[in-house]
Amino acid sequence: MVKSCKECDKEFITYPSRIKKGEGKFCSSKCYWKWLRRNVPRGKESHMYGIHKYGKDSPHYGCKHSEETKRKLSKKRKENPSPTQFQKGHVGCNKGGTLESFHGKEKAKEIIAKNKGKNCYLWKGGITPENHKIRQSIENRLWREAVFARDNWACQGCYARSGNGKAVFLEAHHIKSFVKFPKLRFAIDNGLTLCKQCHNLTKKGRI
Repeated sequence: MVKSCKECDKEFITYPSRIKKGEGKFCSSKCYWKWLRRNVPRGKESHMYGIHKYGKDSPHYGCKHSEETKRKLSKKRKENPSPTQFQKGHVGCNKGGTLESFHGKEKAKEIIAKNKGKNCYLWKGGITPENHKIRQSIENRLWREAVFARDNWACQGCYARSGNGKAVFLEAHHIKSFVKFPKLRFAIDNGLTLCKQCHNLTKKGRI
């Protein structure tokens, strides 16, 4: 069904079912919000449309709690403090706070022990592959750094390198397969610095 937009008079197609529901009056959400902001009633009614008024436009502007209400709120908060609220003496994690600073040394050790290894809710039976463990190891990181330093932090395929506002993502490539030659995994001579694009070409057998 062809209808005319209530805001911009542009013709658009809509479904009869939408018109029955009282919808299908606007060609786009942009026109809908434009019309709504211009015609929405001020005060409490504005909250029905999802448009909230702030400052002097708010229906609650100038309203204040009575002294009795303040006392009740204060009492309630003291009796049931928010679990996320910082207590006196606590240091936030973003400011060097640790599990110990929140719970004390003994309690922190107890919490760590309860959530470690098989006790952790993320435990899946020790299925982390050996391949993943090796690639995340400190030996592998040191090997990567050594290969990059030897190749002067430049791709040996296209000679691209980071600098002058350009960032090149480098990867350390195993010349002899990581899987087939386990003894050469951390041999620097078996490593080659390549950018992401050149490294992908080796996987396709183009380099």
